[in-house]
Amino acid sequence: MTTTGAVTASGGVNNAVLSTITRSGGAKQVVYDGHPLYYFSGDSGPGQVNGQGSDGFGAQWWLVDPAGTSITAAVTVSSGAATPAPSASASSTSGGGRY
Repeated sequence: MTTTGAVTASGGVNNAVLSTITRSGGAKQVVYDGHPLYYFSGDSGPGQVNGQGSDGFGAQWWLVDPAGTSITAAVTVSSGAATPAPSASASSTSGGGRY
């Protein structure tokens, strides 16, 4: 996730841990609580979480909640917001998206 301007938080996101880093090509990447944020290329709109738990990039990738905590369980999507499924296991690979 890159930006050309200042980043600001909304909702339950902590503005104090939101920042940017400069990538090798000069783009500013958004970082939350020390973790660079990414969009999953397999998602085409809000609420899609197709990359959750994906390990196709050399390590597993997880969604993060507004507190910056990794969501390592399967997720359900309602009203465009991804939340952990109540009975999910950490080894599930259903869904994934913004990292």
